[in-house]
Amino acid sequence: MGQFGPGVSIAHAQPRHESAQPAHDQHDQHDEHDELRALVAQVLADAEQRGPHALAAAPAAPSGSQKAASACRSSPGFEFAQPDGAARLRVRGQIQFRYLVDFRNDDNADGAGSPEDDFESGFQNRRVKFGVDGTAPDPRLSYRITAAFRRASGDSVLEDAAIIWKVADGWTLTAGQFKPPLNREELVGATSQLAVEQSFATVVFVQDWTQGVMLTRTQEALRWSLAFTDGVQASNSDIDGLRRTTPQGLLSRTEPGEADYAVSGRLEWRSGSSWEVFRDFTSPEGSPTALLVGIAGHVEGADRADPSFSQAGYLYAQWHADLTLKGDGWNALLAAVGGHMSAEPPPGGLPDHR
Repeated sequence: MGQFGPGVSIAHAQPRHESAQPAHDQHDQHDEHDELRALVAQVLADAEQRGPHALAAAPAAPSGSQKAASACRSSPGFEFAQPDGAARLRVRGQIQFRYLVDFRNDDNADGAGSPEDDFESGFQNRRVKFGVDGTAPDPRLSYRITAAFRRASGDSVLEDAAIIWKVADGWTLTAGQFKPPLNREELVGATSQLAVEQSFATVVFVQDWTQGVMLTRTQEALRWSLAFTDGVQASNSDIDGLRRTTPQGLLSRTEPGEADYAVSGRLEWRSGSSWEVFRDFTSPEGSPTALLVGIAGHVEGADRADPSFSQAGYLYAQWHADLTLKGDGWNALLAAVGGHMSAEPPPGGLPDHR
C-alpha cells in the first residue's frame, strides 16, 4: 500500500446538513459510515505492524452525517512498500522557484558589440526534479534515479542512475551514474543547502555527475571512498565521447565528453553523534557540537580528443580540503580547492581559429 513518512495528520470533514432525508438514504449513509470506520481501522492496524515509518495514527472518523474525511501529512516523499517491508519505492520531487533582478552598467556590450540592457528581471524555475529511490526485495540492494528539467527549454536530463550494493557491514559498492567523492559542498544535495546557490569556487571546479563504480568503507569515525569513473562532468556520456577543454584550461561544460581513465578518492574523519548529522548544512538549536574534516583528490586523462579542437590529449587533477563545524543553532564550512590542467597540442600544431 502507499504510505508517507512520519508526519502530522489533519482531518477535515464536510459540515452536516440538517435537511430532512428519506429513510432509505439514511440507511445507505449508515452503511457508508460503517465501511469508512472499518477501512480506517484496517489502515491503523497495518500502520502499527509497519512500525515508526508507517502512517501516523489519524483520528477515527466521527459519527454523524459527515460524507468524507481526508488526511494530509508532511513527508520527504511518498512511499510504497511490500507488507513485509522487504521492497520499498519512494517517490520524491523538488521545485526551486525564484524571481531574479540583475543590474548592469550602461556601457557593457555583448560579444557582437551591441549594448546590453542595464536591467534584467524575471521568474525562473531554477531546479525542477523528479526521482525515485528504494530497495529491492534483497535489502542489500538499493537504487536511486533522478531526472531534472532544464530551466531554459524544459528538456529532461538524467542525473542520478545508480545501484548501491551493501557488500558487508560498513562496505558499499555503487555502480551507475553518481557524483564522484570530491567536493564537500557539491556532495551535499541541493535540497540540503542553506544558500540559494553554491559558492563560486564550486561553480568553477564543478564535478557534476559521472559514470563508474565506487567503493565506500564506513566506520565509527572514519569513512573513505574510492571511485573509478569517466571523469568529472561526464554525465550521460557514451564510450566514444571526446573531452574538450576551454581556453582557460578548464574542462568544457557545454560539450562534455569522458576521459580514458579517472580516479577519485575522499577520506573523512568526524566527531559527533553519527554520519547522518553531516548530510546537510543545517544545525538546529539544541544540536551538539560536531566536526567533520575531509580531504579528496582526483586525476583523469586521455590520449586523444576531438581532432578539430586544439588538443591531442590532456591530464587534469583536482584536490580538496574542507572542515565542517556544527553547533547549537550555527554551522560553518571552510574549504580549499585547486586544479591543474596539462593539455598536449595535436600533431602539426594548433589550428587557426581566427
